[in-house]
Amino acid sequence: MSRISLIIPSVGRPESLRRALAAAQRLQPPAHEVIVVARKDDEKTLAVASQFDASVVTVERPGLAWAMRAGAVAASGEVVAFTDDDAEVHPDWSARLLRHYEDGSVGGVGGRDLIDADLEGVQEATATSAMTARIGRSGRVVGDHHLAVGAAREVDHLKGVNCSFRREPFLRVDIVDALAGSGAQARNDFLYSLGVAAQGYRLVLDPEVLVDHHPAPRLSGDDRAASVEKVFEAAFNERLGFRFFRREGSLRNALFLAVIGYPHAPGLARLARGARLRLVTSTLHGIAAANRIRSPQRNEGTVNSPSLAIVPSCETFEDHFSALGVTAGDLANGRYRGTWITQYAELLRSRGTDVTLVVPGATPARLKGSLMDVWVVPVLPLRRVIPPRLRRWKLRELLSYLQGRRLARDVQGFDRVYAQEYAYPRFGGLMSELPDDKLIGAHHGTPVAAAPRWLVQRIARGSNLLTTLTKQERESVRSVRSGSTVDRVVWAPNWVSDTFINSEEERVAGSAIWVGRFDERVKGLDTLLRAWEDSATSGWTLTMVGTGPDHDRIRNRVEASANLRDRVTLTGRIDDPSQLAGLVARAEVFVNASVKEGLPIAVLEAMGAGTKLVLSDLPYVRSELAEASAEAFPPGDVTGLLEALARAFDRPLNDDTNRALIRHQFSITSAGTRVADLLQGREYQG
Repeated sequence: MSRISLIIPSVGRPESLRRALAAAQRLQPPAHEVIVVARKDDEKTLAVASQFDASVVTVERPGLAWAMRAGAVAASGEVVAFTDDDAEVHPDWSARLLRHYEDGSVGGVGGRDLIDADLEGVQEATATSAMTARIGRSGRVVGDHHLAVGAAREVDHLKGVNCSFRREPFLRVDIVDALAGSGAQARNDFLYSLGVAAQGYRLVLDPEVLVDHHPAPRLSGDDRAASVEKVFEAAFNERLGFRFFRREGSLRNALFLAVIGYPHAPGLARLARGARLRLVTSTLHGIAAANRIRSPQRNEGTVNSPSLAIVPSCETFEDHFSALGVTAGDLANGRYRGTWITQYAELLRSRGTDVTLVVPGATPARLKGSLMDVWVVPVLPLRRVIPPRLRRWKLRELLSYLQGRRLARDVQGFDRVYAQEYAYPRFGGLMSELPDDKLIGAHHGTPVAAAPRWLVQRIARGSNLLTTLTKQERESVRSVRSGSTVDRVVWAPNWVSDTFINSEEERVAGSAIWVGRFDERVKGLDTLLRAWEDSATSGWTLTMVGTGPDHDRIRNRVEASANLRDRVTLTGRIDDPSQLAGLVARAEVFVNASVKEGLPIAVLEAMGAGTKLVLSDLPYVRSELAEASAEAFPPGDVTGLLEALARAFDRPLNDDTNRALIRHQFSITSAGTRVADLLQGREYQG
């Protein structure tokens, strides 16, 4: 269970603070700590805080955003929760907040504020389950948190009087020097929300997370009435949120603010409804001023050396990682481990190299994580204009090439760039912009012969270091090289962590396991399930681990089939290596029915765990695994798969042949060291 630090910024309202602290004492479970952030010279506020045994953080700098950050810096809980000094949290507030953080993808949770007891009747009558706390298609920021009813839902932003965030991603949103205003700082909670969401986390609004809100008078000079200064502040800070953290809809937001706006920041159209010209002018000045700010999301400066950027082959973040249910935060913080990218990042960081994943996406963001950084950079604008069904032949190749040239600008500051699949035109775009000694290519299974002729010729002439997963692939790539450049094509296989090699579990006879991405185009899932249906009398069981675009279809097929329903289990994604290693080590057989693939990490992990193998006969089986103990069958052949399964289940349970091969060729100390030497620029030996 996460610990919650409750932070209450307060200035000049001791009686309100007294009620807020009294309510905090009634929380169940109690907050790990209660922190009051106050001005250093605010003696009355400090006195009230001491009466309730609250921790006190004093600040000299004015501004609510600064106070929130100062409180979070001092906090020791994993979750920092905020409320105002004129609000009273309900007793179950902490319990309802914390239950949402059991989901690791959630980075912020907020709720509803019941505004003044004498208005509750009106508020309940107008409360709605319609859109609240979202950014509309017009670019308008919709609040109405106080009117939200119904089930918890994912939202775009939270309200400062009733919000919480995971502490680490919250502290990475450093906005205090950019915000306008020195008091309540309109939209500061909006920026903090967008900043956490930009790191790949989800924000949740739960209307059952309640506080009673009694809006109290603010200090002189910081009242709630519209003024030139307050209008400028509101418009400037809202635009800043889009500029820094949310490119999607940014232009629409600028147009909405300028043309329509809000009562507290009126746009041009509100002149016809009686808005004062000087306030409209202030809105426009705020927009213009924010548009001149250079976003730290795009201008972070140079990357600390030594550094490596990994550019995967997927066209966008959404079409690969999002399809797996994986967020940028999952990757950055190592919560998702089902990819070679996190494996590489873990190894290289242990050897002193910083790793950043760079991939195009619809929602640009830059995250700093405990495992690696993740940069989701803008997709080429032409890709948004041209529908996928029209991207054919030369046009598709051209778009890929241009995307590569654009990516080159994003990775210029890195010492080395490792780009997957140089059989794609995007690699040609990177090659045209980056020095030869900076760019390294990774070949993970795409046939080189399928690449555009011009790209194959370019690869043949280039002197960049190229890597392959298998020895068979290495010979294929060498066939398009000549002279001394042939030696720059090297074998860099996947490897297995010691978690699998050292796993010791009691085998369950008759059990099989499959691990991978639910994608019929590659994985041969229909072949696997047809074989299991035909073996209904065998008593064999199958556990399928993973997720992907075909997951729901496979689940529905299993549930609808009497021959599968009680014999096939879908676990979903498992990110804990120890849990996955235990499942693989308990299975008698590991089965892989893929129709095309390089050298799957899941197969190597099963070998490391000593689990018997049944594999479709792909090139890596005849090259890398020639010395392994495995039953092979032709890809897509249901009868061949059944025969291979029968042979595997008839063999003795324990066989150390595969585990010995893994230790010798595919462990972290053999294959892993080879890859690290290549990517860190050490001369390749062997």
